[in-house]
Amino acid sequence: MKYLVTGAGGFIGGFLIEYLLKFDHEIYAIDIKASEKIDSLKDKLIFVAGSITDKEFIDQVIIDFQPDVIMHLAAQSLPNMSWEDPLLTMEINILGSIILLEAVRAHKANARVVFFGSSSEYAQNDEGKPIVEGDPKIPSSPYAISKLAINQLTEIYHKHYNSQILTVRPFFVIGPEKEFDVCSDFAKRVANLDNNISTIKVGNLEGIRDFIDIRDAVNAICLVTERGTAGESYNICTGIGHKLIEIVENYRTFSNKNFTIESDPELFRPLEEKIKIGDPTKLFKLGWSPKHSFEGSLKTILSYWNKKINK
Repeated sequence: MKYLVTGAGGFIGGFLIEYLLKFDHEIYAIDIKASEKIDSLKDKLIFVAGSITDKEFIDQVIIDFQPDVIMHLAAQSLPNMSWEDPLLTMEINILGSIILLEAVRAHKANARVVFFGSSSEYAQNDEGKPIVEGDPKIPSSPYAISKLAINQLTEIYHKHYNSQILTVRPFFVIGPEKEFDVCSDFAKRVANLDNNISTIKVGNLEGIRDFIDIRDAVNAICLVTERGTAGESYNICTGIGHKLIEIVENYRTFSNKNFTIESDPELFRPLEEKIKIGDPTKLFKLGWSPKHSFEGSLKTILSYWNKKINK
């Protein structure tokens, strides 16, 4: 099969490509620039640097490669950054997706396209009830608004043009090599501790999140791509919630460092959500189940940052 992966230089993109290569798929990867992981795989795939908002570039990619499957990961994917630059977020996430949709419709209409939404599209549910795909959508950031907008547009494309589009909504994907998320930020702070530093600053630790290991997430995404129904959306999650304080407690245990924590108001996010747990029932029906524990994932993340910072 011929796979086109946009946003290939990102965290999920790199792990996804590694997984796809195990099955001898032909990979065409695009991003603004290559990551270290993409560079390490350059002999096994085609990489071309370019922007998802460049219509001529995207048209030519689809014409030249004629992909069977498109994994559309290219995005401004940081909620915090979307508050700082909502215009850039909308341009990349919405305009870029429309350019891709139109290129596929014009040049490879039968391609199967997987769009990446976000759990942040869903309304806050303080009761802790797992969120199903059909639950209300009330975006919590400009980033989430951009994801919901393109999701609604893909639904129209599927109905009007019979485009073979599916949507996956990852919840809180964690793993080594990721940056700017709570698990990685805490791990870096712990790895940086020495005898003169015994305190790390934290934001709100009362929140509850549905964390999923990157290896489980990639497996789930590929299963949806293979077995999912066009026009449908699928939560990529475990159905299990963990308090953010558990991250700190696990890192304290793994590191054997006796540190304290200090609340820092500057680390609190706008419109902080208390609880977000997904319902993975649709994934389970496809034959998926998670293989990696939350604690095991955290140990892998802390080990990665210890090696990177203290080498």
